[in-house]
Amino acid sequence: MSPQDLLGKLPSLNELLDHPGVRKAVDRWNRSETLARVRVAIDDLGAELSRRTEDLRGTSPTELLDRLIHRLDVPAALPVAPIINASGELWGPRGSAAPLAEAAIEQLVRVASMPHETDANLGAPLAKQLGAEHALVFATSGSALRATFRAHAQQTRTVIVAKSETTDPAPGCSLGTLTSSCGLALVEIGGPVGATVQDYVAAAAAPGALVLRRGCEFYRLEGASARPSTAELAAALRPRGALLVEDLGGAAPVATPHATDAPNARSVLEAGADVVLLAGVGLVGGPPSAIVAGTRKAIEPIERSADFAMDEAADLTLAALLATLKLFDEPEQLRFAHPLYRLIDTPLENLQARAERLAPQLAAGKGILSAIPIELGPERAVGPLGLVRLPSWGIALEGIGEAELRSRKPAERPTILPRRQPIDGRTVLDLRTMVPADDLRLVASLTAVPPDDAQPSA
Repeated sequence: MSPQDLLGKLPSLNELLDHPGVRKAVDRWNRSETLARVRVAIDDLGAELSRRTEDLRGTSPTELLDRLIHRLDVPAALPVAPIINASGELWGPRGSAAPLAEAAIEQLVRVASMPHETDANLGAPLAKQLGAEHALVFATSGSALRATFRAHAQQTRTVIVAKSETTDPAPGCSLGTLTSSCGLALVEIGGPVGATVQDYVAAAAAPGALVLRRGCEFYRLEGASARPSTAELAAALRPRGALLVEDLGGAAPVATPHATDAPNARSVLEAGADVVLLAGVGLVGGPPSAIVAGTRKAIEPIERSADFAMDEAADLTLAALLATLKLFDEPEQLRFAHPLYRLIDTPLENLQARAERLAPQLAAGKGILSAIPIELGPERAVGPLGLVRLPSWGIALEGIGEAELRSRKPAERPTILPRRQPIDGRTVLDLRTMVPADDLRLVASLTAVPPDDAQPSA
């Protein structure tokens, strides 16, 4: 029996909404929102059945219905609010992130559901994937950078960084504050368009300097850039015994078809960097974490530090991260296996069709004067995808702004994040970063009558 034959035995959507187990969801949200969630749950259930290898004939309709209702049984109070990311920013906008890959979620469940012993050699497969000699995983990017500074503080007295790359490594913590807390002096070099090789060499005249370079999401250069390549800088610094640390932020772990011109962890290590810091989110698309990889000589002092002992990533994070990184063994297949790259690879004509289908539905929303499909061209935007926001299609809403999108909904409905900048006074929802499953949730959220405005039944 095929999965579709099994799903065909479920009650109709209207019958499902009247089922006692589903009525609780209707009472909690509303009929439109519950209908959207039921459709998503049926799609997820069909995907799960397709992955099963055993004979499905023993699966009864009652068991199938119970599993469907269980997928709707979300705790009443969630620690994080659901988000519909229509910002056009692939990750990080106001707390959002792309969904984890299915392989990462499966590994999370596997590790969480059985007793296990932490593998002390987890850094080996990670290092192999990045082309490094050794690798570690920290809970946060800030803790990874701090541990790197402290572990080399005895040999290093100064941290050299271009003036254009001195943005805060963490909210509320400046680079100067961080280096000072580690007993290091911060030396800023170059000008507003970067620093040259000669600038770095002059600052690293004394032996034992640490040269820090930041990924392109940490800075924006206007006009011609003086930024040297990693290979040029590594060759110039090596005779002086300087430690070259490249903080790549949200760059990709290896070369992909989607960011061919942007640096990635493997290429930077091959070019001669001693240490690379890489966020677990960003173009890795994994759980929040930070990878520190590089030469064994540079990484082992960090591994022995108290900072790593206190801030090492948890087992569940490591499991999800390693499963995500495994997908990069086949970069050409990322668009099929990785949700982030599925968004990046969505054809423009698909986005246009979605925008044209959704616009008339959203136009019926309370307070929305008009909703029109709009083509969105590429824009300059800070990020590892070559400082370019991907072309897209979206929906321009008149009569409603971001504040209204947030304040008009009860807490349990999704928070809708539009593009940061309106276009011609209209709030824009960018479909490039919206997963298709959110289309129904978006319509339900914007067209449902708020409880305060609902008319009492007769």
